[in-house]
Amino acid sequence: MNISNRREKINTETINTALNLTIFGIAISFILLSVLIIFITLIKFIETKISKINLKKNDPNYKKVLAASVAVSIVESELQNFK
Repeated sequence: MNISNRREKINTETINTALNLTIFGIAISFILLSVLIIFITLIKFIETKISKINLKKNDPNYKKVLAASVAVSIVESELQNFK
């Protein structure tokens, strides 16, 4: 009788340990998956921002707008000196 009680206790402890390790493994997997999703989303966001900047620079009107903004800046500085 004593041996069977001991075996039941060992089996229960083994099952509890296996269950705890399984839950721990699933939790770690979920956390790693969440971090990976956040990382990929962040990379996509940065890539989208960079591509928008590059599209603006490749726009045919980009140089015209840049020249106009420089001209306005020069005129404003001349007006400041004139006053």
